[in-house]
Amino acid sequence: ELSSSGYRPESFETELEDYLPWEEPKNLKGLLLHGRMDRIDFQPQERKYRVVDYKLKTTAAASAVDNNLVLAAARGQRLQPPFYVLLAKRFAAGARERGPAASVEASFYYVAPRWKDGPLAVRTFSESAWGGNVGARLKQTLSFLVEGITKGRFFIQPGEHCRLCEVSEVCRKNHLPTRWRAEKDPVSQAHKNLKG
Repeated sequence: ELSSSGYRPESFETELEDYLPWEEPKNLKGLLLHGRMDRIDFQPQERKYRVVDYKLKTTAAASAVDNNLVLAAARGQRLQPPFYVLLAKRFAAGARERGPAASVEASFYYVAPRWKDGPLAVRTFSESAWGGNVGARLKQTLSFLVEGITKGRFFIQPGEHCRLCEVSEVCRKNHLPTRWRAEKDPVSQAHKNLKG
């Protein structure tokens, strides 16, 4: 794949941090992102960087969240790819001595032996997703989530992610009165509606 695409590995286990680059919404201004990328590749002919992140999947098929990284980010379900793109822009800016600015994307490499398009399936999130209507929705979603965190809102929303949660044993997701209150709370509903 590397030889046919023209990409070459540039950096491994790269830690980067940068501030979100917008003035609006106000609660995102000055928010610091920090992340470690498995690998960053560079394609010199087209001046493109891509962040490569490996994901092992043992399920029989890809979920909707795995299939559409842009939609999953806009719904607040998978924020890693858009954040990786922003951090990789910082990496690319530091490598400008090579010439003009380069484009950036994040690619999830799913090691998924049971998927129809496996055993290696690739899904991509391009920096262009941060523009236009999709970019506005991404910022709106991120703003909503940041506001909730700063106000101490942590909603019970059971799902597939619960099996990987570090605190699932103490979560009140199985306490029926708590779950009922969470389902009836209008603020909790707004959070749940992000996914719809």
